Amino acid sequence: MEAAGLNNFLFYDIISWGSLLLNWHFLLGMSLALLGSIIYVVALSKGKASIINPLSGGASYITIVILSYILLGESITIPKTIGIFIIILGIYLLSHFSNNKPTNIVNNTSGENV
Repeated sequence: MEAAGLNNFLFYDIISWGSLLLNWHFLLGMSLALLGSIIYVVALSKGKASIINPLSGGASYITIVILSYILLGESITIPKTIGIFIIILGIYLLSHFSNNKPTNIVNNTSGENV
């Protein structure tokens, strides 16, 4: 292991993880990722995955564009704006035309499963 340099690698890796855990940017990012995962799981428990997954995906792209403008100073170009409007239109169409009624597998009057 010493010939491969794994002893030194492990030592430096532990030091870099320690400094990473003290970085507030890293901690904020990990906290927001954890919060987003919790919200996603709760949303999946309340609705259909075929609806929730596209909605969360579209919302994440819009959030990334807005936060990159605010935090990083990136410009919001015409293609990005068109993309945001297409995503919003897709979210509207998905939520407006989706069938929110639960699927019933009992289709006959005798009460037997079909």
